[in-house]
Amino acid sequence: LCVQCQKGTVQSGTECSDCPKNQYMDQVGQVDKCKVCPAGTETFAARSGSASDCIKKCTIPTLHYATTTPSAGTVVADGSAVIVLCKRSYFFAIKDAFTTSKCDSTTNKLPDCHNVASSISGTYFTVNSS
Repeated sequence: LCVQCQKGTVQSGTECSDCPKNQYMDQVGQVDKCKVCPAGTETFAARSGSASDCIKKCTIPTLHYATTTPSAGTVVADGSAVIVLCKRSYFFAIKDAFTTSKCDSTTNKLPDCHNVASSISGTYFTVNSS
């Protein structure tokens, strides 16, 4: 009985076994062990079939005056786009209430919003809520 295992798996006896999380197999029909991701990288799941599945991960931080999409605590690939939406009465600049930033695993920081009244003395404006 000949078994040809697909990428992301290796032959174990007469069956194919998934490569565990943080390992991959980028060739078909392999009997050897799965390859380990390079230092500082990991996979999101088991059965990875390519070295490109080994990535740096970034956890979206909690912000004081804003919410994020994806939400805080979510693990994404390093450099993934994150939408930052300021809470009511908070802004990045005079009229910017949201921005798109990139999750950075090195700093683990995103821009946070500021209260306009406390950061821009003497400048007042209203935001149309309709």
